Amino acid sequence: MIRPSNPVEAVVANMNSREMGDRQLLKPSVRRLVSLAVGLASISVLRPDNIEPVLLVWLLVLLTQVFFVPSRRLAGVLFLSLTLYASTAYLALKYARQNFEPWPSLQVVQSVTALDLRCVFLAVILVEAVFGFERLGAVVSRASVTCRNSIGAVRSSLPDFAVSILFLTIGIFDWLKIASIGLGNVLGGERRQYATQLLLGGNHNVQVMVMAATVFLVCRIVTRSIGPLPILSLAVLWLPFLLVGSRKEAITTGAICIVMLGGLLSKRALLVFGGFSAVVFLSPSLKSGNIYDSLHEFILPQYMHFSMAMGLVPPDLGGTFLERSQFLVPDILRLTQIVDFGRAFYRLGITGVGLGASPFGEAQLNSFFHSTELSFAFVFLIAVTMMIFLARWAPVYSVVAFGLLIVFGRSDFWTYMFFVCYVSAVVFILSKFPASSKFPVHPLHRGGDIGT
Repeated sequence: MIRPSNPVEAVVANMNSREMGDRQLLKPSVRRLVSLAVGLASISVLRPDNIEPVLLVWLLVLLTQVFFVPSRRLAGVLFLSLTLYASTAYLALKYARQNFEPWPSLQVVQSVTALDLRCVFLAVILVEAVFGFERLGAVVSRASVTCRNSIGAVRSSLPDFAVSILFLTIGIFDWLKIASIGLGNVLGGERRQYATQLLLGGNHNVQVMVMAATVFLVCRIVTRSIGPLPILSLAVLWLPFLLVGSRKEAITTGAICIVMLGGLLSKRALLVFGGFSAVVFLSPSLKSGNIYDSLHEFILPQYMHFSMAMGLVPPDLGGTFLERSQFLVPDILRLTQIVDFGRAFYRLGITGVGLGASPFGEAQLNSFFHSTELSFAFVFLIAVTMMIFLARWAPVYSVVAFGLLIVFGRSDFWTYMFFVCYVSAVVFILSKFPASSKFPVHPLHRGGDIGT
């Protein structure tokens, strides 16, 4: 550092330094105020008959933050995804005539979409006011570095081998099931028609293990060269699930992987990962020939809320909010029998379009403070608060929580918490695996650098 040659220069240099520091502090504050102002303006002017202009401005604000403001990028992605879950069904109906059972009218869809967007706007206002987008992004980024360093530092190859064998076993079982059904029937059938017949598709506990182990294995592949077996096992495991037209678990797991590995992947790896993600996203349209089928991830969950607006759903669907909290404990410890929110809706027989839930619909049934918007924003703020305050002691929880929060628009709170708690617990256990003399890490990687 060059010191000023006289006291006057020292004073000027000190003033310039303070001014630069003030500017750095001011930028996030100004962006925060602008975000709050846009959120407040959007929630105050939004009506069912002016959704498009309000939505257009809102999307431009979010996309600007995603592409041009790195410190606000993660939060921008989070609320961009939530906005798509709240609005895509309306856009698909109005401009592409995409409608599904129970065939809601455009008026119903407009009314519910306006309500769901107000939920998103209020959630943005609360998160921005309490924490700020910059802090949210910084917390998740630090937690991601800690997690992938911890996973990359595992000195034994035993967990890599064990997870690969587990995946091959599950994958072979599912391939045999597809063979018994008939590949032609699978490819020609409805999406997810045979998903529950696969080992990966019919059991939440298996899904937790597979999602957690996939996150662990993908992180190991990126941070250490661990051979071709893990890559082969991932392909054998996930391809049958994609063939039957199910991509929910793949998208959810992919979201966690992207959050954990963001900024670490090379350009070539990003291209490969991006290409695979595009195939997963487009897989429904590749199966049916209808490009709009690829948007079902964002369209179909909202039909639960449409059904509620049509008076087709009982107010006690899936039990009360507190009763559904038992989803976090094993069956034997539950005081009452419960069913996850999406499955409870599916069993009503109102629609056959899937098992997705709607957090906006859940908020309407909970109706804390006698307001759907306040109910949703309050629950969402709780999820974000836990994620931020647990980051120091349990960074893996925060990474998994943020990844799953990106796809929160197709879930409900307690199902979200179930997967966050148990997926993060399994990833943590795998990352703490002790060294083994029988399964040492490859000699090239002893003491090697771990990607940060």
